Amino acid sequence: MRARVRAERTRWTKQLDEATKWMVGNVETYAPTWPAAVLREMIGTYVAHARAVAISERGDNRKAELLTELTDPVWAVLGSRGWQRGPRRSASGGHHRDDGGRD
Repeated sequence: MRARVRAERTRWTKQLDEATKWMVGNVETYAPTWPAAVLREMIGTYVAHARAVAISERGDNRKAELLTELTDPVWAVLGSRGWQRGPRRSASGGHHRDDGGRD
């Protein structure tokens, strides 16, 4: 069982490394698409800091704590409905505003 848990932990660590590499390597592709300068700056700062944590010599547990501390406030802004860039389509094909009303 310990070997399986260790293998999963290694896999998760590798995924975090790959994800932060991808974010840094592609930030110029997706950051400019955010509608406000403050959001573009937020995502750029987040990406740089997340990668710095990932490549640091800290232990995996501390890296996970720091990545959570970095991610939670960004997710609160970018993961909320407030940043949606366009109308959502309902299952019936109609458009909905961000507040859930019909156009």
